[in-house]
Amino acid sequence: MSQSAFSHFILSPKSQALLKRWLNLHIVIWILALSSFFIAWNRGLTLLYGLFSLLAAVLLISYFFPILQLRNLKIKRIIKEDFHVGQMGHFYYQISSTHKIRHIKLEETLSFSQNQKPKVFIQELTGIKTQGKVSFQCTQRGCFQLSALKVSSAYPFGIFTFFKTIKVCTKNILVFPKTVELFTLPIPIRANATSLGEIAIAEQNGRGEFLNVREYKPGDEISRLNWKAYARYQQWTVKEYERSDQSTLLVVLDCQPSFKLGVGNDSTFEYAITLTASMLQYATRHGIQSYFVTYDSQLWEHNIPPHTPDLYALFECLAKLNCNSQEAYLPLVEYAHHRFPNANLITTFRLDSQESQPKLAAQITHIDLTMNSNSFNYPIQIDIQTKSQKQGNRLTYELYAAQALEHIFQ
Repeated sequence: MSQSAFSHFILSPKSQALLKRWLNLHIVIWILALSSFFIAWNRGLTLLYGLFSLLAAVLLISYFFPILQLRNLKIKRIIKEDFHVGQMGHFYYQISSTHKIRHIKLEETLSFSQNQKPKVFIQELTGIKTQGKVSFQCTQRGCFQLSALKVSSAYPFGIFTFFKTIKVCTKNILVFPKTVELFTLPIPIRANATSLGEIAIAEQNGRGEFLNVREYKPGDEISRLNWKAYARYQQWTVKEYERSDQSTLLVVLDCQPSFKLGVGNDSTFEYAITLTASMLQYATRHGIQSYFVTYDSQLWEHNIPPHTPDLYALFECLAKLNCNSQEAYLPLVEYAHHRFPNANLITTFRLDSQESQPKLAAQITHIDLTMNSNSFNYPIQIDIQTKSQKQGNRLTYELYAAQALEHIFQ
């Protein structure tokens, strides 16, 4: 029989679901049991009465034993880590019961995961102990609530499955935004112009006068290592200089609904949050003072000193942000500029259809991150190089959907 002819015998999904619902193992056993009973009653065959009794006993055990299995069952969900978009997350469970339990399955319902119903199977449990873990891929940033947990058992025969919903202590789960490892940030543009009207750009990693020596931290440049001190004291230290191109970063995020194009993680708003988190993370790791300002339903401000070891407060803010601001974006940028006047790198976001720009002082380097609207409305999976241009004190970078953000400033 050809494949095309065979395809006519394949049932529709609706028919398959109906067949699965009404033609399963315990229905078949019920049919066999009742058939044996009526044949035995009609013919007086004692052996068929025995078969009916056996099948009825199997059915009764299959129905009641799973219910007894799950009585007095208590479960505690344990969370040991933070969750980030694009990374694996894990839940651990502590289960207690007054009796031995075999073959139970726990099922979570997670709206922030691609696998929205991850499961864990426990073969046997005696007493109280932490049993395994359930793993899932985090795919959506935000604040989510976990409460009930679905538990099921089909022990001992697997004929009938009993489901029970167990109340677990309600938890609010934060899924932090995705970050990328940036290779560099733009450096400030000097405000003094040449005779030709061109803007002179400071040399990367420019050094001034020697300041002091401090302990080495991950991310420090190898060229600044104090080799003589290491040879003498066997301890890594770095030399600090007063840099002629010292950056102070300010990122202002647009949370207006008009800024959001695209769907899910491929929207302009999520790209902007990813870049915000990545830029601020890069800044603090490389000893750059940074600030963050945005407004959704409230004003958010963060002052992040250099080498800040814990960015939890910042990532908590970014996880909770919604694109629902009713406040205009340009006045917010100007407010942030006056709020943190020492910032010489100010990063803003806009769609390429928005031509208006904030009014910034000449000595400020404006990093203008522009989203290509067409690519976010009709995303295509191709490798696109970021387009950039310089005009006065403004550095414009045009961003596309589905592009690698790591090399954006290279």
